Amino acid sequence: MSRKIIYLVRVEKLGECYWKIGSTNLEDPLSVDNKNFVECFRKDLLGDSSAREVLFAISLNIKNLTNLCMEEGFSLHTPIEGFSYDFPLELIEEIYDFWLELYQSPKDWNKCLRLLKLRRTIRTFKPILEKGLIGDTSKWAQSIEKLHSYRPNILVESSAIFEPMW
Repeated sequence: MSRKIIYLVRVEKLGECYWKIGSTNLEDPLSVDNKNFVECFRKDLLGDSSAREVLFAISLNIKNLTNLCMEEGFSLHTPIEGFSYDFPLELIEEIYDFWLELYQSPKDWNKCLRLLKLRRTIRTFKPILEKGLIGDTSKWAQSIEKLHSYRPNILVESSAIFEPMW
């Protein structure tokens, strides 16, 4: 069975900073791109297919959150690759750790992954939580909701979004 190291690094490339989450066969993730990878915050060894699944969940969670913030008019810098450096490190680490730890429990993993995919298509779980989810599903939906609750401090000015035609 092939092994992969999944990692969370800070990247500085072409004058911009961003977070990158990826996998490598190398012992030191910074060696993947020692010119641009500045600092490593997480490094975990997984099987090849496990690494792909965990990386998918982490990426989907952060993409969901990015889309929600943008839809609500918050200002986020969108890097060429990776994830916005506007997200605090603690948030990215929380999402990374949640999905990595959850992977140890296949039943819960499958339930949460389905909730995460559902969360991609709906804006919030709050009405669903209040009316229909019970037990573990409700608990996990609340956890997924918490991972999607961060909002930056800066809203884009509405005039910058909708400039009048005249």
